[in-house]
Amino acid sequence: MATLGDIGVGASINILSAFLFFLVFAFLRLQPFNDRVYFPKWYLKGVRDSPTRSGAFVRKFVNLDYRSYVRFLNWMPEALKMPEPELIDHAGLDSAVYLRIYLIGLKIFVPIALVAWAVLVPVNWTNNTLDIATHLKNVTSSDIDRLSISNIPEKSQRLWTHIVVAYAFTFWTCYVLLKEYEKVANMRLHFLATERRRPDQFTALVRNVPPDPDESVSELVEHFFLVNHPDHYLTHQVVYNANKLAKLVKKKKKMDNWLVYYQNKLERSKTSVRPLTKTGFLGLWGKKVDAIEHYQSEIDKLKKEIPEEREKVSNDPKSIVAAAFVSFKSRWGAAVCAQTQQSRNPTIWLTEWAPEPRDVYWPNLAIPYVELTVKRLIMGVAFFFLTFFFMIPIAFVQSLASIEGLEKAAPFLKPIVEVKFIKSVITGFLPGIALKLFLIFLPTILMIMAKFEGYASRSSLERRAASRYYLFSLVNVFLGSIIAGSALEQLKTFMHQSPSDIPVTIGTAVPIKATFFITYIMVDGWAGIAAEILMLKPLIIYHLKNTFLVKTDKDREEAMDPGSIGFNTGEPRIQLYILLGLVYATLTPVLLPFIIIFFGLAYVVFRHQIINVYNQEYESAAAFWPDVHGRILSALLISQLVLLGLLTTKKAAQSTPFLLALPVLTFAFYKYCQGRFEPAFVRYPLQEAKMKDTLESAREPNLNLKGYLQSAYVHPVFKECDDDDDDEDHYSFEKLQPCNDRVYFAKWYLKGERGSPTSSGTFGSKFVNLDYRSYVRFLNWVPEALKMPEPELIDHAGLDSAVYLRIYLMGLKIFVPIAFVAWVILIPINWTDNTLDIAGKQANITSTNIDKLSISNIPYRSQRLWTHVVMAYAFTFWTCCVLLREYEKVATMRLHFLATEKRRPDKFTALVRNVPPDPEESVSEVVEHFFLANHPDHYLTHQVVYDANKLAKLVKKKKKMDNWLVYYENKLERSKTSVRPFIKTGFLGLWGKKVDAIEHYQSEIVKMKKEIPEERERVKNDPKSIMPAAFVSFKSRWGAAVCAQTQQSRNPTTWLTEWAPEPRDVYWPNLAIPYVKLTVKRLIMGVAFVFLTLFSLIPIAFVQSLASVEGLKKEAPFLNPIVKLKFIKSVMTGFLPGIALKLFLIFLPMILMMMAKFEGYPSRSSLERRVASRYYLFSLMNVFLGSIFVGSAFDQLYTLIHQSANVIPETIGFAIPMKATFFMTYIMVDGWAGIAAEILMLLPLILYHFKNTFLVKTDKDREEAMAPGSIGFHVGEPRIQLYILLGFVYSTITPVLLLFIIVFFGLAYAVFRHQIVNVYSQEYESGAAFWPDVHGRIVCALIISQLILLGLLSTKRAALATPFLLVLPVSTIVFYKYCADRFEPAFVRYPLQEAKMKDDLEHARDPDLNVRDYLQSAYVHPVFKVCDEDDEDKEHYSIV
Repeated sequence: MATLGDIGVGASINILSAFLFFLVFAFLRLQPFNDRVYFPKWYLKGVRDSPTRSGAFVRKFVNLDYRSYVRFLNWMPEALKMPEPELIDHAGLDSAVYLRIYLIGLKIFVPIALVAWAVLVPVNWTNNTLDIATHLKNVTSSDIDRLSISNIPEKSQRLWTHIVVAYAFTFWTCYVLLKEYEKVANMRLHFLATERRRPDQFTALVRNVPPDPDESVSELVEHFFLVNHPDHYLTHQVVYNANKLAKLVKKKKKMDNWLVYYQNKLERSKTSVRPLTKTGFLGLWGKKVDAIEHYQSEIDKLKKEIPEEREKVSNDPKSIVAAAFVSFKSRWGAAVCAQTQQSRNPTIWLTEWAPEPRDVYWPNLAIPYVELTVKRLIMGVAFFFLTFFFMIPIAFVQSLASIEGLEKAAPFLKPIVEVKFIKSVITGFLPGIALKLFLIFLPTILMIMAKFEGYASRSSLERRAASRYYLFSLVNVFLGSIIAGSALEQLKTFMHQSPSDIPVTIGTAVPIKATFFITYIMVDGWAGIAAEILMLKPLIIYHLKNTFLVKTDKDREEAMDPGSIGFNTGEPRIQLYILLGLVYATLTPVLLPFIIIFFGLAYVVFRHQIINVYNQEYESAAAFWPDVHGRILSALLISQLVLLGLLTTKKAAQSTPFLLALPVLTFAFYKYCQGRFEPAFVRYPLQEAKMKDTLESAREPNLNLKGYLQSAYVHPVFKECDDDDDDEDHYSFEKLQPCNDRVYFAKWYLKGERGSPTSSGTFGSKFVNLDYRSYVRFLNWVPEALKMPEPELIDHAGLDSAVYLRIYLMGLKIFVPIAFVAWVILIPINWTDNTLDIAGKQANITSTNIDKLSISNIPYRSQRLWTHVVMAYAFTFWTCCVLLREYEKVATMRLHFLATEKRRPDKFTALVRNVPPDPEESVSEVVEHFFLANHPDHYLTHQVVYDANKLAKLVKKKKKMDNWLVYYENKLERSKTSVRPFIKTGFLGLWGKKVDAIEHYQSEIVKMKKEIPEERERVKNDPKSIMPAAFVSFKSRWGAAVCAQTQQSRNPTTWLTEWAPEPRDVYWPNLAIPYVKLTVKRLIMGVAFVFLTLFSLIPIAFVQSLASVEGLKKEAPFLNPIVKLKFIKSVMTGFLPGIALKLFLIFLPMILMMMAKFEGYPSRSSLERRVASRYYLFSLMNVFLGSIFVGSAFDQLYTLIHQSANVIPETIGFAIPMKATFFMTYIMVDGWAGIAAEILMLLPLILYHFKNTFLVKTDKDREEAMAPGSIGFHVGEPRIQLYILLGFVYSTITPVLLLFIIVFFGLAYAVFRHQIVNVYSQEYESGAAFWPDVHGRIVCALIISQLILLGLLSTKRAALATPFLLVLPVSTIVFYKYCADRFEPAFVRYPLQEAKMKDDLEHARDPDLNVRDYLQSAYVHPVFKVCDEDDEDKEHYSIV
């Protein structure tokens, strides 16, 4: 175990090594003969001349200026002096952005280190846990370990410090990453907008070209793109399998070098003896021949073979692979090709952005598509085995690199090892250098694997190798070193202690492993970075080549080996250090200074190298940044999980749950950044391409683009090419695609205010949104949804929609202040007690950390219970205040809406039901005579109600037949054969006689065309089809208001009048139900609902018992081994109960709607309100009370049986708040995920595209194919009420649940506002008539919460505090009655004064209005309005 002294020795060795490297570098870089080694970039740019060409002989090789040695470190400020824009021009965007990764490390860890050393180190150091553990548990530790979290005792309050600091570090890291992502994205967009013309901007790489026996690949490519891109295709270059030719060229170059070497050797020789060589392997054996003659003859042979092979490759069809570089006349054309699917078969004509010519990895272009897939599968398996089997030798090497391991493996070295200095070197230096040496060949192995997988560009090869290097480092260097190392070191200790202590020992060992990583950082980071700048290998190779192979300046330039950044090795190393920094920031902060030194040193060194040395091999415009960002966030997530596990071993039951939010928040941040910025890195916007094309055309109207592109992508073995790079692929969201426009913006189409984006533009842009900016701002639907002011929203979507949204707003208004107060006051009071710990030991009651935040953790008769009583009063008064203001506001909105809305038929009409029969008159005559007699000055006209349900079924059946007919006609048209489709005439076409489908449906439609007019005539003329109901219209609103709000007959069961629903709102099938039948039906459904509600308790309780660990173990013992798994157990307790209940209730709304329709409600709004009220009652009984009492009774059954009867009430009292965990999972499943799924509209999306594909011919057909849906008040409002109930109940019991409810209300408000603005079609307008129901249910929930708290306080034996709560329910009922009297009339009546004022105003504005014509057909049954022309040539629902 390394001590501070050992680390000091290791630091001294590495600091000395680094200083020595810098000193040697400073000396060597000043020598003129090394100038091409340390400044090659300037030579390649042609802006630096060799200092060895002039001056004295000695000065050509040695710098004799002493002042340059005095300022030997001036390369550091020089490296930092070049501003970033100049650096981008000089070295490219890739290099500049790569340097920003080091800057990110400094930006993140310098503030974190300051905070950690100021806060965490003192908190850790001032404990003695490890001293005690050393004596009692034989756990070895060092001084560094005492600075870590290992030195904090179990259940210590100090662990809260680490949690708070973890939140601070996470937020700071995310802030830095957000700013950097934004900065780099802007840099990339600016770079692409301002860079010069490059071939790859106009070119797409096409792979897997399908073979054609009649055409060559070149002809096939040309014909395909001339047909599919006729306006944009320019030229193409097929890809040749020139790998053999490339090997010959490479071999010839090698022979040229050897020939020059031996010629130079002969020239420098003082004798005339010609050099000899052996012809065998590496010149070690074989026949001895004259070297110069041998290599000249070999070169002569190759000079013959190369042209022959080149001719063969050019003319042999087998040498042309199924790939080509296709160039276009514009960037826009290339962008379209690269980002769209070219063929119906998605495995052929695969297109992607062409890499820039320098970036192309030519050997891999010859690999067929199928072979690529197999190769990548093989390499995936190979990498898996490489990664995990590497842990064995790494663990072995680390065991040898420790004192104990070395003494065990080599006992004869024990006297040497025990020397203090040697011991310090072994513990402070050897482990790091051993691991470094062991991994030295890994980058080469991973690059070989990437090349084998067939990636077509050097940049993609490096990114692939980098991602695998990072995974390898994560598993082997990080996890392998921690788990394998600590487990081996602590094995003996584990064997001699209780099994329950093993997790604690592991938890202690994880931060203790920090000493190893410190040594690794010093060796790999400090000394490794310092060695990087020395460039020892390029220095030696250059001088060898310069001595033996260089004759001309061109030879000398080729002898330089400037190298490149090495993204595939450098970036994973950075990520490993970021991971170590984030993990150990809260565990062992002493490691942070070592990481900061690395980042500072590396930034300076690599900035110098990029400016002076590295040659840019390609330019990807920082396309790698999303990978960098993602890996940093994965490191952040790992650090949070490690801390979470450590706190669990510390038994910090109260504080640990507070960390659970961090991974979720971090992942949400990742998704936000991915959606916000990533599109800028993976595609080239069409708008951007178009703008650049236009600008270039204006600047260079006579540009010969074909000549520019003609040879850009010729294989370098044929002809050298030199140009630059661009970006990549395609990324899309369903909502942004033009083909989904009618699904996600259906409302605007129905209003006629939005044109289809698929009706114009290019083929690709009709179906895929190619504007990158819409993806960058992919979340802008949220501010767009919130932007529309409420008055405009009412005009756009109606008052019902606007008021429905206010329910969500009201939830936020109520619970945000309540949550704030509860978290500030109640949670600290609850968790600072230990009642549940005592109860768990004495009464065997199970509990969780969340339960300890609840009122259950308050002991009997505690004075702290007064706080809950006071809070209950405060919460009640606040809720009533909000309810009062909202009721007043909505009532005002309703009156204003009714006063200002445009003319509607329902405001002049009353629905009259239960018209008494008269044997001498028809229903129509009875109605007319009655209202002429009783409303002579106001009666205008009426429309009797027909029982047209059969007629409606026939019309619906005909429409269905039309659809099937069109489907089979389209199927026949699309068929490549002339075989007509067949269908069976039986049930669902599964059995029966097989007939011609088209003829069958044509004959059925002909029958329908005869039956429908006959049924229509029968309905109109048959007195039995006329129901005792009518829509009676009046000359004024005032007359209608009088009729609707007054009793018409002495007999209160006849001439029943009510406001007519607006025509869209009428549910026509129920108007045909007689009054008496209505009463019976409602009685039956009332009883049925009671049984449904009560008997549903049994399956719900059973489902919940199965969805718990104990229940599943009891019902299915064979699943015990699976259930015991930590992850499975967490899923079952944290997710399964909620999803089980959600799935069980999925069909409930449909059942309740069927019951409401059976009861005979005449309007859709009344149906939905009825369903909503019953859904709420069902949820109250089954979801809330059922889950609490039935669930808790099953959960605690064993405990109840094994304790005395007088403890049972207390146990039930404890169980009610403990059920909060279940409701949290239910809110997350039903609320969070359910609301998020709502906006996706998956079912309407699928249905629309199905209809649009098979059933659409005209715009009218397309409009009918849309299914925008509606708010779904009957489902949404009960869910809101359930969450409001849970919020009220648990606000004083388990306040932690409030956060989940607030998230639901915020998310739901944004989502439903978006849907109301853009999607939902307003099926009816009731003028917010539902608000009294909403208000009443909220007040009901408030009273229930008060009664539950009253019962809980009784079980707590709070004899003094409990009576004070009795006033609350009474006060709440009084408040409800006040609101009902004050505001409810505005929702159930239409004031006559208001009606009269509006009538007078309308008469003054439009004195000649013919109200009769306006109302004549308003309430005609819609089945009579259906088009009755049955022309043979007019076919509905056919394909475009």
